[in-house]
Amino acid sequence: MRNTATDWARGARRTVVTDEVAEWASDSEDEPPDVDELDALVRAFRSLPERWQTVLWYTVIEDEPVGQVAELLGMEKGAVSQLAFRAREGLRQAFLVAARGDVRNARSSPPSSPRASAVPAAAQPCPATAP
Repeated sequence: MRNTATDWARGARRTVVTDEVAEWASDSEDEPPDVDELDALVRAFRSLPERWQTVLWYTVIEDEPVGQVAELLGMEKGAVSQLAFRAREGLRQAFLVAARGDVRNARSSPPSSPRASAVPAAAQPCPATAP
């Protein structure tokens, strides 16, 4: 009986909507998407290796669980997770390149590690002075 009364009391509470939430809810979702951004995203996705495209399609677009994608691709779960991580990072890098409009570098390989992308170009050795 005590739980029933508590449930009724909780159910009777009113939700207070702040101005910020009301403004967010009233925003029109009918706004057209940014065509340049979508175009850059498509170019970036198409510039990725086929394996990366496949794993991104299943894990992000189709929202399939890693275990099911692993079965589809004939891989271990851990391998699919790692491949998806690398593919997302590669897509991020390719999108940044495509968004700048530098199409000739869109197929360049992503950094070998996340830390490599954090090193500014000025801090990397010059090819002429590299051993």
